[in-house]
Amino acid sequence: MRNILFRARHVNNGSLMANKWVNGDLCHFSDGIPFIRERKTGYCFEVVPETVGQLTGMKDSKENPIFEGDILRDLDGGLRYVSYDEEGGKFVEVYHCFKTRIDTKILEFLEVSGNIHDNPELVGLK
Repeated sequence: MRNILFRARHVNNGSLMANKWVNGDLCHFSDGIPFIRERKTGYCFEVVPETVGQLTGMKDSKENPIFEGDILRDLDGGLRYVSYDEEGGKFVEVYHCFKTRIDTKILEFLEVSGNIHDNPELVGLK
């Protein structure tokens, strides 16, 4: 069975978890506000909708899980980020303004180097 997991930034509500990354199951309150329910604790955290990213099921060269929105660095220092292509129903890498299927054969040469929410300048998004 696939491990379907989401990650998002907790809203800035003044709590100890404010602006921290949480992961678990993506759910929605009855009013549509998204929250993440941690699997181990069962705690629910309201999250910033724009920061929600799904686990791709792939790992980088250091065995770090890769999430939608992660920035990947190659051996030459080239950067790309992971996005979800709604039309194609698949995760893609966005590299210099073009999208391509993530080539799992080269993942052993890529390393997670941040994400588009904390480091948008790395991939020209800010």
